[in-house]
Amino acid sequence: MDLAIARTEHDDTVVLACTGRLDAETGDELARAVTDELRRGLHAIRLDLADVSFLSSAGIRGLFETQRAAKKAGGTCFISAASPVVRKVLDMTRLTPILMESAAASPVAVPARPVRPPAEDVTCGPVRLRELSPAAATPLAAQIEGTPGDPWAGRGLAAAVTRLPPHVFAVGLGAIADFPPASRRAGELLAACGTLFHRPAQAHAAVD
Repeated sequence: MDLAIARTEHDDTVVLACTGRLDAETGDELARAVTDELRRGLHAIRLDLADVSFLSSAGIRGLFETQRAAKKAGGTCFISAASPVVRKVLDMTRLTPILMESAAASPVAVPARPVRPPAEDVTCGPVRLRELSPAAATPLAAQIEGTPGDPWAGRGLAAAVTRLPPHVFAVGLGAIADFPPASRRAGELLAACGTLFHRPAQAHAAVD
């Protein structure tokens, strides 16, 4: 029997109810489901295994991996309910205190979702940057380099040098160089994950 996963959400907690077998073949399905919830910004995850008929050693390993992934993301992932078969395996392996959510334990503190201001567009000359309402996650810090109004006023770009580390995302007008004359080659620029793309303003210019 395959593993079926039903999802319900209560406030900031999501419950994944599993039905079927939890083994080497189906453990990846549960891991993917937990990963999807973490990407959505839901960091309090509970696993309802009341209808799981079989739990193998590979399934136990998968439960450890889901718990580790949630902890790495700053959240929690515990078993909230277990079938007699699952509970017997956990008791025999002495994993009940680790993987099961204890009713007697104090509630686990879950990071609150950050309160965000309403989306606001940014206009610079004829260009409008539209801000979209992002998913609940850590907000990104942004800053403007140079003088945005110069190109629209017919002035050249300032010859300031800005270093872009691999973790920085940048978009705008710029040039690849470390000396002032590079400002005359300014063109469209995009940087992400340590890779930079630049197209000079000259006609038929190739992308660097």
